[in-house]
Amino acid sequence: MSELRERMNREAAIAYLSKNVDMRFDALRAIEGALPIAEHLDDLQDIFGEKLKRTIGIDLWQHVRDGQLKIVTQTRQGPVFAGYASIAGISLVDPARKKIAPSLRTAARALEKIDLPMGIVNTNDEQRAVAARHLTRGFSVGKSAFDAINDAKAFISVTTIATLRNWGNRADAPMSLYVSRDGLEIQIGKTHQSVRRITLDNCVDTPVPKFPELTL
Repeated sequence: MSELRERMNREAAIAYLSKNVDMRFDALRAIEGALPIAEHLDDLQDIFGEKLKRTIGIDLWQHVRDGQLKIVTQTRQGPVFAGYASIAGISLVDPARKKIAPSLRTAARALEKIDLPMGIVNTNDEQRAVAARHLTRGFSVGKSAFDAINDAKAFISVTTIATLRNWGNRADAPMSLYVSRDGLEIQIGKTHQSVRRITLDNCVDTPVPKFPELTL
C-alpha cells in the first residue's frame, strides 16, 4: 500500500507539472505587464484615502465601505438612510487593503524558484514536490493579485466617477462632493470651486494582462 500510494503521488505530480509548468512563463510575463498598474493603484489607495482626508477633509471610505452610496432623509425620529447606487471598485480606497504590487512580486519569486534540472520525469520526487508547491503558490497568489487589480481599477472608471459626482451633488447626500475625470486628471473636492487635482498614470487605461489558469 505504501508503494502504491508513493507511485500514485508520483504519477499525479508528473501529470500536474506536465500540464502546467510551462505556463509559468506566461504568468511571469503577465505579472511583469501588470506590475506598473498595481504599483499605481497602491499609490492611489493612499492618495484617495488618508491624504485626501488629511488635506481636504473628504473621507471616501466612510461613505462607500459597504459598496453602496446612501442618501439621507431627516425625520422626527432622526435620519433615515436609503440606498442610492452601488459603487464599484471600493477596494481601491479601503485603508486595510493589502498592497497588490508586493503580492505580484511574491508570486513571481515563487514561479522563478521552480527548478527541474533533470526534467519532470527524471527529477526525484522531492524536487518535483517542491516545484509543484512553488507552482501552486505562484498561481494562487498571482490570481488573487490580478483579481484585486481588476476590482480596484473600477473605482477610477468614468462610470464610477460619474456616479460619485451625481450622488455628491444631491441635497440629500450625507456629504457634499464634486468629482470629475477628464482624461488622466481627476478633480475632487467638496465643491466645484475647491478641488484637488489628481493625475493618473496612463497605465490605468491599458488592459490588464490575462493571467493564465492552471489545469487540474
